[in-house]
Amino acid sequence: MLHGPRNRRPVGRAPGPGVFLGRPGVAAVSVLRATAGGGGVVAADGYFELVCDGGPIRVVVTGAGPRVLEVAKAVRRRTGLSLWHGKALLGRLPAVVLDDVTSDLAEAVAAELRAAGATVEVRY
Repeated sequence: MLHGPRNRRPVGRAPGPGVFLGRPGVAAVSVLRATAGGGGVVAADGYFELVCDGGPIRVVVTGAGPRVLEVAKAVRRRTGLSLWHGKALLGRLPAVVLDDVTSDLAEAVAAELRAAGATVEVRY
């Protein structure tokens, strides 16, 4: 396998069937399709997005409320941003705090931000 220059991910060949590709809801699967005329079945590899998986879940702050510093501290705890960057993020509302997370994590972060005084939406 070939490796990229700055990362250790293999490049140059597709993963085998059933291999997770890193994006939620996307996997390599073997697909069976009917051939024209012969009625036989031929296997073809392809990538499909699973229907049961919703799209990316985002936590969006729409209002900082009266306690901006408390909300910035909560943003810092949950995202790893510095306090200065968290406060700057809250200056440009609406702001996406977390993107492409699980629904449990999104609801927990939204509850913490609401407790700090922010107006928060969880967008599915």
